[in-house]
Amino acid sequence: MTHVNKQTGVQRETHSKQEKEEEEEEEEEEEEEEEEEEEEEEEEEEEEEEEQKAARSPHIRGLQLISFLNITS
Repeated sequence: MTHVNKQTGVQRETHSKQEKEEEEEEEEEEEEEEEEEEEEEEEEEEEEEEEQKAARSPHIRGLQLISFLNITS
């Protein structure tokens, strides 16, 4: 909605309280979505790290077993 100052002829946008509240709600929703996306990315990174550790661990366990068998034989 635009408002025109009769004395100066200057136009400016006016917002009702409801419009302001709606804009604030939209901004909050966008911020929440961004935070959720960041959290999801962090979780994915953590999962990838865990998968990498899990991929390494059987190899390490095998080496430990071999060294144990070499010592005991």
